[in-house]
Amino acid sequence: MISPRAIVKNRKLLRQWRRLSGYSSRKIISRGRKVDMCEYVIPVQHRELDGKTIFFFSDLHWDGDHVVGEELIRWNADVYPDWVICGGDLISYSCHMQSALELISRLKCRNTPLVVPGNWDKKRYSWFPQERWEECYARAGFKLLLNSEWNEHGVRFWGTDDFKLGNPVYVPAGSKDDFSILLAHNPDTLIKIDALLDTVNLVLCGHTHAGQIRVPRLGALRTSSLYWRKFDCGEFLHTGRGTHMLVSAGLGCTGVDFRLFARREVMLVRLKYVNQSATSSVK
Repeated sequence: MISPRAIVKNRKLLRQWRRLSGYSSRKIISRGRKVDMCEYVIPVQHRELDGKTIFFFSDLHWDGDHVVGEELIRWNADVYPDWVICGGDLISYSCHMQSALELISRLKCRNTPLVVPGNWDKKRYSWFPQERWEECYARAGFKLLLNSEWNEHGVRFWGTDDFKLGNPVYVPAGSKDDFSILLAHNPDTLIKIDALLDTVNLVLCGHTHAGQIRVPRLGALRTSSLYWRKFDCGEFLHTGRGTHMLVSAGLGCTGVDFRLFARREVMLVRLKYVNQSATSSVK
């Protein structure tokens, strides 16, 4: 899937995304048999958001794996976050739809759980049209965002359609008063909408599985991205706009049910208040 033409065409935009941390430098705060919980601290200039937390998981590709499911529930219960967000690719096969929904309905948070579609979810549209997905997620307590927004407690969430099989659209906020979070299953989306990122503070993505198979010292052999390993996993900063992006290694597998040196993970995102002068000095 690597596109040399896309890399050359967007090389200036790609350089603006500076990696702050990668897969090997993750801060693991809980380690399970199969699933790790990694913590990221994101600066905010909204004092009322200080200490708020987001429990982010992506690419579950649910196949009934009892260990993965129970560790997902356990890490969620341990932190009881303000928001739970699913970054897409809930299932790979429609036969697992009901049990996947039953699993995520057990996830708890203080506010509204949110979800965006992934490319595997879009593949299931022949069986589950968008309206059915919305109904199913609603029964599990989740709000599906597809090129739409959700505002809650001073945070504006915008969820895009999938990059590979959909048409991701972003509409900037009319005001910068709220903290703005963009939910995009595929980090490649960010290059497409780069010119609109001025009002986005944080982006949450998945899709890459951190390569799923990694070689020590070398890293991911490949990722499902136009830009090879540029956005394989971890925290990134847009040096021109100050937008942070987190790319999760995900929970499931595609192709074969196998990971090598690319452990499954969920993310705990902590928002930490910093004043304007402190933020400027960091930049």
